[in-house]
Amino acid sequence: MGKITGFLEYDRQTDPAEQPLDRIEHWKEFHPRLSEADRRQQGARCMECGVPFCQSGATLGGMTSGCPLHNLVPEWNDLLYTGNLPQALERLLKTNNFPEFTGRVCPALCEAACTCGLHGDPVTVRENELGIIEAAFERGLVQPRPPRVRSGKRVAVVGSGLSYPRQFAGQLAAGALEQGCFQLAGFGRMAFAYPSFAKDMLSGKGLDPKQCCVACGKCSQLMRLGSMAGCVVRDSVYTALYREAQQKATS
Repeated sequence: MGKITGFLEYDRQTDPAEQPLDRIEHWKEFHPRLSEADRRQQGARCMECGVPFCQSGATLGGMTSGCPLHNLVPEWNDLLYTGNLPQALERLLKTNNFPEFTGRVCPALCEAACTCGLHGDPVTVRENELGIIEAAFERGLVQPRPPRVRSGKRVAVVGSGLSYPRQFAGQLAAGALEQGCFQLAGFGRMAFAYPSFAKDMLSGKGLDPKQCCVACGKCSQLMRLGSMAGCVVRDSVYTALYREAQQKATS
């Protein structure tokens, strides 16, 4: 928990956003972060709810409620509020190897499950997570942690799952494989947006951010609408199919 009365004293405050017409001119961050004082105040909003549904990761009626990683949300919100950044980082990394990615692109199921959101605005859990890891990088608290014993595994392109880190997917997968987090890394959706991604990644060239999957989910929507799956954002053929399928579905 944060401050006992924090959710009553402080309003939810999210990171500001750059105007869309400005952000499309570059590939830099377009959500400037809150100040340290404001971010700690957002950590203070984590209430002593008693049952932290935010970290439950439960499946209810075929849908997920709360964090699937079971992140220790109340713990690091409290540590953020009290200014204990090293301990907040330790508790964050306990369940999440890459909060610098999830803090940007996660759909924040934790916030949808936040008890504070029942009668008001939920805690800014995802942005608090990002605030912790970014501050930790700035202060040199994040250091390489090479495994004591190498697994010998290499990236295998199968299935799907790791398209969301975009151009950083190869590095993320390689790091997780080295740490023994899993044995196979999947990039299924990336193939729709960027057919040659595997060749570029395995050749050491790196991924072109202008071709990577943006994890918008429209390829899945195409299948649900009864059409062929493809990248609606990157491929004009599937953009037209998507519009046609939507018109049929609403007519």
